[in-house]
This record gives sequence, C-alpha cells and structure tokens, in this order.
Amino acid sequence: MLDDRVRAVLERLEREDADERARGLPPSERSRAVAPTTGRFLFALVAPQADCEVLEIGGSRGYSTIWLAAGVRHLGGRVLSLEHDPAKAEAWRRNVGDAGLEDWAELIDGDAFETLERLDDVFDVVFLDAEKDDYERLFALARGKLEPGGLVVADNVLSHPDPLAQYSTDHNGEDVTDIVSTLDGNALNTFGRGQFQGLTRDHYLEVDLGEDAPKSGPLYLIAQGSIHDTESSVNVAITQGSHWRAHGLSVEVPDGRGGWIRAQDNLGFPAGRKKTILFNLTNIFRARTPRRVRLRTNLEIYWDAIHWAQGAPDAPLKELTLDPAVADLHYRGYSVMHMPMGAGAPEVPDYNQIEGTKQHWRDLIGYYTRYGDIRELLTKIDDRYVIVNSGDEMTLRFPEQPPPPAGWVRDFVIKGDGWIKDGDYNSTFSKTVLPLPYHAKNEYTTRPGKLEDEWVYRHHPEDWQTYHTRYVTPDVFRNSLRSDPPRSQSLQ
Repeated sequence: MLDDRVRAVLERLEREDADERARGLPPSERSRAVAPTTGRFLFALVAPQADCEVLEIGGSRGYSTIWLAAGVRHLGGRVLSLEHDPAKAEAWRRNVGDAGLEDWAELIDGDAFETLERLDDVFDVVFLDAEKDDYERLFALARGKLEPGGLVVADNVLSHPDPLAQYSTDHNGEDVTDIVSTLDGNALNTFGRGQFQGLTRDHYLEVDLGEDAPKSGPLYLIAQGSIHDTESSVNVAITQGSHWRAHGLSVEVPDGRGGWIRAQDNLGFPAGRKKTILFNLTNIFRARTPRRVRLRTNLEIYWDAIHWAQGAPDAPLKELTLDPAVADLHYRGYSVMHMPMGAGAPEVPDYNQIEGTKQHWRDLIGYYTRYGDIRELLTKIDDRYVIVNSGDEMTLRFPEQPPPPAGWVRDFVIKGDGWIKDGDYNSTFSKTVLPLPYHAKNEYTTRPGKLEDEWVYRHHPEDWQTYHTRYVTPDVFRNSLRSDPPRSQSLQ
C-alpha cells in the first residue's frame, strides 16, 4: 500500500506533468512520466515478489521509480534507475527523497548504453522507458542482465510504433535490412536445413514499410528470391510421416493487441531461381497498427530483395503482343551451376559456361520435336506444342520496335503456356513422354499406350510427320552406369 508521503509526491508530479503538457512544452523539457495506470501496474507487478531486483532504463524525474520502489520495499528489493539528463537526475533524487524511498532506489547518471555495459548485476524485472529509437539496442543489452525467468516491461510500444520498426528482421530477431535492400544475389539464409530438401523450420521475414509508404490506395510488396524446392520422391517421403508438412507463403500483419494475425494465405512461392512475387497489401492493415508485414513459411525460400510499390491504376497503359520472328529449337547442353548465396541455397546456372553436353539424367522414352524452326507450334494455345528434352534450348527473336514516346516506360513480359514432366521415379509415368497432356485433360492418370491412341496425336497427326520425329531413349545414361560398355549399340 502507498503511504501519505508517497501519495503526496506522486500527486504533485502528476500535476506538474499535466501542466507541462497543457503549456505545450516540447518533450525534451517535460518529465514525460508514465501514465498513473502504468504506475499502478508496475507497483502491482513487483510488490508480491520477495527480494525483487528492478532495473529501470530512463528514470526521468522519478515518477515511475517511486511506484517501483514503493512496491519492492514490501518484501525487500531495490530499484536501480538510469538517467542521462543531469537536470532530471537532480529532480529524481529530490523526489525520491521526498517520498522517503531513498533506501530502496539508487540512481546512476550517464548514458544507458555505457552504463549497461559496465553493470555486473542481474535483475528480476527490467523496465524500459527511454527514447523509442533506442529500444532495440537497449533491449539487446538489457536481456543479458536478466535472471532466468525474468521479465522485460517496455512503455509506449503500441503508442509509438513507427520509430520501433525502421528495419527488416528475420525470425531470430536479427536485423537483415542490408541483405534484402538490394537485388545482388546475396540472399537471406538463416533458417537452416530440415530433414527433407525444400522443407525447414517455420521462419519469417518481417518488413517495416516505413513512413514513405502510402497510407491509402493500391500498395504492393515486391519480393524477389529463389526456392530450393522439393521433388517427387521427397514429397512421397513426407507423406509417409506426420512431422513435416509444407506450408506455403502467408502474409501476417499486426493485430493491434501486440500480436500478429494471418491476413493472406496459400500465396505460392518463387517458382525457381531469381523469381519475383507480387503481394497485394491494399487495405491489409488494421486501423492504428504498425505498417509491418511478415512473410512466413517453412519452405526453403531465400529472399534477395524486398521493396514496396504504389499502384497506379489510372496510369495509361498500352499493350502490344509480338509474335516471334524467329523460333529455333537446338541442342545446347548443361550450364555450370554456382551456389553464390552460401551452402544450402539453391544453385544458379551460369549461362556463359557449359558444364557438359552428354545426358545428365535418365531421359524419358519417346518422340521429341526435331531441331529447327518451331514458330508454327507457338502461335497460339491449341494443344500443339514443342516437346523439349533436357539439354535442349529454344531461341526466340522478336521484331524490333520503335522507342517509346517521351514520358513512357517500356517493359517486357514473356507469356508461356505448357507443361513440365521430370524423370523422378516417383513422378507419374516418369519413364515415357506419353501420355501427352492437353488442356481439356484434368487428371494425369491414364497409363501410356500407343501413340496413335493419344488425344493430341489424333487431333494433330501431321505434327508427328513434320515436327515430332526425334526419338530419344535413355541408353546413353543407362550404359554409362555399366562397368563395361555394351559391344554394340543400335542407333535410333
């Protein structure tokens, strides 16, 4: 309970604080005391604890110190307060003395960053009430001074959100702003490896949009990165247990109560290496909450750069579709693979270096498109397509266009439509090119049979006379596994 001496000092300090606010004094000249409700909370927090040791960072004129000291004197303890302003430190000593609490509170003058470094004591409670721009650094220093199970209490976290979030952090609380501020191949890689390729522990990237981001209207987050994805055999192994399950990308925002809420879910992933994902953040934030987002997943996604962009729905737009003037299919081989983002990150092919030209994998048996001109197969979506094997390359060239008008910006988008099938033993029908896909086919469950029975062949048989005439077998791959090569091979 508070005695009359303590109450008198608290009431006087409350009147002084109210008067300073009413006169419009700048924050540097005010006491900036905590609210009376906060003082009562601090008292209730420490009073029931025996021998409670409290560290107060930002004592000002002693208002919150008096609440804390009045609490700890019931069952023993002390308050160590830090204050750098000499005038406020002098007022602190006078007010604490007037309240009769000098035996339970001690003040250290000086910069808190320097003082904390020198402190050898440990504390049960740390009360943080300093400049909000310094909270992260002060917390990092103070948490090393806590007893196991100790508590950190910070004032004005929700009422001063913006200065607390001028950075990007990962799930470990590490500042990673420098890593994701520039698209430079240096990607975030702090989540480790899981039991299976492509899956790891739950992790997130927290991004503060800053004060420059628009408060209304269309708003987007541009996230650029790569994925180290799973494979068919890995997916089968995952389904045979219960511990690991893939969770795609989700976007979380502050819920206004100190926590986070999922605002968008099942948002996919960067489909390959050096890809871009666009997140629509329009109207995603709750009222009076920090403008932060978390990109959460347990997939091996390596973010390289994160930026926001303001939508411009009323900007004039001209769209021109260009058909390729040249479309040529030919054999190239396999690029050298580099791992510029560190161990565990997905490999990146170097197009300027050829690693080899022989079969790397067990090729699927069947007819592929012959090399040469393939423009006719790429003119429209009609289930006529180019069947490409590993090591093949398509080269496309488009008619040159005149420069854009003054004030206009030109960009390019490649539109593609097709399917992919690999030779993983746990992929469906992974040994053969057949069965052939087509747009009306919703399920890939029919076992391969004769080419002449295929829907695509029956609708476009001429393509197997003109284009799909290259028959490929896995013989090169299979024979490379032999200790002695076969004496003779038939060419197909």
